[in-house]
Order: sequence, then structure tokens, then C-alpha cells
Amino acid sequence: MARALPVLAALALAAPAWGQTEPDYDARVRQSFAAAESFQGALDGGWTLAAGGEGPLFAIRFADHDGEVEAAWRDLRRPGALGASGFVDAVERDGPRLILRFAPAPGVQAIATLTATGSGGWSGELAENGRRRPATLTKTAP
Repeated sequence: MARALPVLAALALAAPAWGQTEPDYDARVRQSFAAAESFQGALDGGWTLAAGGEGPLFAIRFADHDGEVEAAWRDLRRPGALGASGFVDAVERDGPRLILRFAPAPGVQAIATLTATGSGGWSGELAENGRRRPATLTKTAP
């Protein structure tokens, strides 16, 4: 029974305040959501890094808050494998240019050098241990 109290407290916080109509409450929730989203940058969310002719290679998840960008990657070619995910070592963004540096496997260095496209995506080149090929970065999730 002791565990029920935090749940009930959370439900009480989620409910409209006394005397507040449901449309007012919904408007307040929408306003809070919009305020939270205003702190997110354009890169925030899920993206897919693909190479020409090879399809999707990496899922990239960005946290872009107030100009500070961090990212994590997952190798889509090795689903469920140990070591098939990690943090992006460096994210460099300078206007329309974006560079990602990470190590997708021991001894392997990946560098994606991308330029913003007019459609909200990015295109450029992916180099893995010197092997270079065309690449795109496409948003896949908010």
C-alpha cells in the first residue's frame, strides 16, 4: 500500500487544478510542451546516417540544448551486438557544416563530414578507417 501513495500523488499532479476547466488544463499542457521544445535545437532527436548504396549504417540520437550538442550512435549493421553502440566523441557544428567523430568498433575511426541540405537533412561524406563514401543524415524521430 505504501507504493500507491507516490502513484496517487502523481495522478493528482496530472489532474486539472480545482476549478480549472479541461480546455484550460489542456492549453496549459500545450504551452508547457512548447516552452520545453523551445530549448531544443534543430538536431535534437533521432537521425539515421546512411551511405550511398549501403543503406542505413548508424542510428544517431542527438541532444541539442541551448547550442550544446551531444550524441550517441548505434551500428545498424550489428543489431544487439556488444560494442555496437556508444557516444559520439565529438560533434562540431559551424553554421551549415556538421562533423561527427566516433569509434564504431575497436581500432575503427568514423568521421562524417556533412553540410545542411535545404530539406532539413544533411549530406556529405563518411570515412571509416580511410574508406570514404557519400553519406546522408536524415531525421527519423523527434
